[in-house]
Amino acid sequence: MMIIVVMTSCIPDPIEVRNVVEEKPKIVVSSEILGSTVTILLTKSIGPLDANANTSWVSLLTDIVVSDATVRIQSGSGQFYTLNYHDGAYSTSSMPLIVGQTYTLNVGSTKYGLVTATTILQPQVKFTNISAEMNVNGRDSLALVNYSFADKRGSNWYMVSGQHLTGNDPGAKVLNPRVTYRMYDDVAFEGGIKKDTFKILFDEVAPGDTVNIRLSSITKEYYDYMKLRQDTRFGIEAALGEPVNYPTNVVGGLGFFNLYMPDSRTLYLPR
Repeated sequence: MMIIVVMTSCIPDPIEVRNVVEEKPKIVVSSEILGSTVTILLTKSIGPLDANANTSWVSLLTDIVVSDATVRIQSGSGQFYTLNYHDGAYSTSSMPLIVGQTYTLNVGSTKYGLVTATTILQPQVKFTNISAEMNVNGRDSLALVNYSFADKRGSNWYMVSGQHLTGNDPGAKVLNPRVTYRMYDDVAFEGGIKKDTFKILFDEVAPGDTVNIRLSSITKEYYDYMKLRQDTRFGIEAALGEPVNYPTNVVGGLGFFNLYMPDSRTLYLPR
C-alpha cells in the first residue's frame, strides 16, 4: 500500500495532447467448436476510451460485432466452406472436422478489410476424473475443482478452464467472461497422468450452483499466447509497465483462430 501511495503521489498533472493519430479498427478473431459446429466471432478493436464501466454491454456488443463480412474456411483438401451469419457470429456445421488437418480462415469485410489465419485441428482429450466442491475460507466461497487427464504421446500443450455459470449475465459473460485458466506443457508428465486442482476465481459460489470445466489440447502458438495473457493478467506491470503486444496468428487483424474440441463438463456444487 505504501508503494502504491508513493507512486501515485509522483504522478504529474495530466497534459493535454492534440493531433493524436487515431488507430484504425482491426478485425479481432475468436473461434470455437461446439459439437460439429464451427463458430467464428468477429469484432472490431476499440480504444481504451471507447467504453467504461457505465457502458451498456448491449450497445457495446452491437457496436463492435462485425456483421458485414464474408467468412470462408478452406480445408487441407482445398474445399471451401462458407459460414453463415446469425445472432452475432458466423458458423457452419457442414465442414468435416479431421484431426491433424490444416484449415485456413478467410475473412473479407467492406468496412475493415481482409484477414486470414491458419491452424491445425487438434485431437480431443478427455478428463479421466473430475469433481467440484465448495471451498470456504473466511468470507470467500469459491469452487474448488479436482481433475486428471492422460497425456498423449509426443509434445503436447493443454488448457483447462473453469467458469461459474449460475447467475451470470449473458452479455457480461461475453465481454468479461471471468474464466480461470491453467496452462500445461507435458514436459514433466510425458505419457503419464496429470492430476491437479484449482479454484475458480472472481465469483462467489453457493451450494447447488453450476460450474463449467473444459479440457482442450491446443497448439504451441496458442499456448504461448494464453501463457502471456495469464502471466500479465494480475501483475503490477499490467498497470504500470509497457503495453503488451500479444502474439496472433491472424494476418491483418488480431485475436486467434483455433480449432480444438474441448471436453466440456458442467458440474453442480454439492448442497
